[in-house]
Amino acid sequence: MTDPEDYSPDHPPDSAAWLALSEFERIDLVLEYHDREQIELPSPRAHAAFHVAVENQIALGDDFPVSR
Repeated sequence: MTDPEDYSPDHPPDSAAWLALSEFERIDLVLEYHDREQIELPSPRAHAAFHVAVENQIALGDDFPVSR
């Protein structure tokens, strides 16, 4: 992902672009992804927050197991 607006969990985020966003913006991007893909979830905002936590770890680099 080069543009955060193109968020997809299938591709790692561009670290600088992702980390430049606020947490609220990141969550909104994940929510928009699920809406685009018509993925229904019992608690969309909580689910999106977990996505953001993982993407944040990926964006921060190799110090996190999720990056490997």
